[in-house]
Amino acid sequence: MEQVASRQRHGQVLYRQSDYKAALAVFDSLISEVVDPPITLLDNRAATHLKLKELPKALKDGKCMINRNKKDAAGYLRTAQILRLLGRDEAALNIYKYGLKNIETGCEGAGLLTVMRDKLIKQLADPDNVDPLELLPLELIEMVLAHFSFKELQQLLRVSKKWRQLITGTPNLWKHVDFSQARQRVSVKALRECILRGRRKTTHIILHRADSGDSDIFKFIVGKCPILEDVHLISGLSNASLVSALSMASRLTTLRIGQARDISLDAVIDLLYKCHSLTIAEFLSVKLPKYAANWKCDLPRLRELVLQRKPSDPPSTLADDFNIHGLIPRVSQLSRLSLSLWPLDAVAVLKSLHNLQYLKLFTGSICGDELLDLPSTLCSLDVVTLSLCMAQDFSGALETHFTCLKTIRAENLIISNKEELAHFLTGSKDVLEEFSCLRTSDFLCKDFVDILERGYFRNLKRLGLKADWLEDETLEKIATHCSELLVADFSKCRRITGVGIKSLLSKAGSKIEHVDLTVCEAVSFDAVEWARARGVRVKYGNGQEMKAQRKVRY
Repeated sequence: MEQVASRQRHGQVLYRQSDYKAALAVFDSLISEVVDPPITLLDNRAATHLKLKELPKALKDGKCMINRNKKDAAGYLRTAQILRLLGRDEAALNIYKYGLKNIETGCEGAGLLTVMRDKLIKQLADPDNVDPLELLPLELIEMVLAHFSFKELQQLLRVSKKWRQLITGTPNLWKHVDFSQARQRVSVKALRECILRGRRKTTHIILHRADSGDSDIFKFIVGKCPILEDVHLISGLSNASLVSALSMASRLTTLRIGQARDISLDAVIDLLYKCHSLTIAEFLSVKLPKYAANWKCDLPRLRELVLQRKPSDPPSTLADDFNIHGLIPRVSQLSRLSLSLWPLDAVAVLKSLHNLQYLKLFTGSICGDELLDLPSTLCSLDVVTLSLCMAQDFSGALETHFTCLKTIRAENLIISNKEELAHFLTGSKDVLEEFSCLRTSDFLCKDFVDILERGYFRNLKRLGLKADWLEDETLEKIATHCSELLVADFSKCRRITGVGIKSLLSKAGSKIEHVDLTVCEAVSFDAVEWARARGVRVKYGNGQEMKAQRKVRY
């Protein structure tokens, strides 16, 4: 081996003296004599072939170097160099990438491979694709990055070390920490890093799939975010220290806890009591109380409240335990109230909410006599069952009661005659923008047409009717008397056909942008294609293939 090394050094001396042919003869002789020639010897011969412009032979030696030892960077560097001289830059780039895949980070040569790869990528890039960090001032870069979502910022961290340093070192980009789109478990470490990057400037936090390993994470968040304003807990993390931690967030105005996070009614009351600055509170999975709820004090700052009972809890009538009569006087400044799945034993208690504009009730029904107990300030009414049948004649009072009502939604609409609906709509005739009901009782097509012709829906922008009596002729009347209509939901209306859809959308001046025709079995796909060709968004089908129908030409 000493003799081989001595002859190799002699060849290297000849190479440095520019006697390339003599050096090549020495290297050829050695390689033919040695059973397993070292990588350095192959590298020397490849370099000599390069000087003699024998690129194919040099490339052969470079590939042989890689095959001999995939952990040695020399083979990848030499082969990529030769490929570049042959004008095969893309192949050279692939060699660099292949080498970095086989050589562990930190090993000798890995750094040089990385530098050469990045240099080649930059050279191959379009001349117009210049790194903005090299051209724009930091102020402009920060303004541009502020338009990216939290998820997109996470992806930009992987562009380069320079980008990562800039993004992680700009606290204003971490004011909103949003893990709502997380597909995998979010570690406590990742969450802490994002909070720390905000440098006490974080104001909004949305957590989803967060690891529940650290029971003090809420205290950490509140401690590092002194100006925290909005917290949304979709899933993950434990409820340990939740109340005590959030009660220290002096600027917290919005708190939302999703359906995947169970919370007791007692904890809800404690949060509302201790978080004095809350204006919006939403709890979508509240566990039923064991005893009657004790609403401790007034909540004058609260403007929006959503309470939804845990769906898996038994549907028992626990109106007394919920104690709505104790709640409503405490939230006198509410403008939006949603009580989902709660047993509401009396509507009259809502009368004291003089600022209420949006009301959503998912339990029981509101009967005609109770309508006058609702605040006259309502702009939106969303209920399961709305009965307009009155034991006494309050039609005159009803006509002037709801003058601000813009939205009416009811799964079940119960009326005994069309005049009851007319009295109900009279006050909001000029402002009503949305009317939707799934089922109607004792309400016929001719009654609806009469309501249309009397102008009660003339300013309507959204209409939802899922009634068996809806026919093509009615759609034509809707097109005539609802000239401002933008969205129409006729799903499960099995009597309307493509002819009716054409009459609805082809009316002069039609503004309709979206139509829902889910499970409208009499509407052919040809009619759907016709509507889409006119620029109308159409929702069609029923989750399964519709039966083949005769094609209708328009």
